[in-house]
Amino acid sequence: AHELAKAQINSGKQLTIKVLNEILAYSNILVSEETLNSLINMPRIVFNDLQTKETRSLIEDKLGLPHSKTQLRGVYIFTCLNSNQKYVGSSSQLALRLRGYFNKTHKDTGKLIPLIEKKGLACFRLEVICLPYYSEFKPEIVLEQYFLLDPAFSLNTIKVSNNPSGSTAKPLYLYNR
Repeated sequence: AHELAKAQINSGKQLTIKVLNEILAYSNILVSEETLNSLINMPRIVFNDLQTKETRSLIEDKLGLPHSKTQLRGVYIFTCLNSNQKYVGSSSQLALRLRGYFNKTHKDTGKLIPLIEKKGLACFRLEVICLPYYSEFKPEIVLEQYFLLDPAFSLNTIKVSNNPSGSTAKPLYLYNR
């Protein structure tokens, strides 16, 4: 999957549904062009002034609290306003994930966190795409993978979306008494 993603990005060609599905195959995901287009065209919530309490409060109003019983799933895009560099991520618990970025408790890997540390949140815009539930696959993985194959997302160091319940998961055994 990583080789296919790298080849797609280096080719400079427009992404096809065939290539996207070949990359998503490692997660046992297959998506139709119609479904992909509906995901791409989902409305976005845009947040500016990420450093202010008012914006944080607005994010909580729109996405809920990090420990709410119901969590929204979706994709988030950080854009550096000075350089237009982008980072895409996804989560089945958007409020919890975004709080990690704002409170500086998210893992310090890749290029985004050091850039936020250097420039400050005031230099970034956040776009959030909340996604509906699909019983056959995780839509946030599909949409994140679509964006990862766009060279504009230069702050992402890994170009294949992570599916923690898929091929990289470790077995978990639960026992009752």
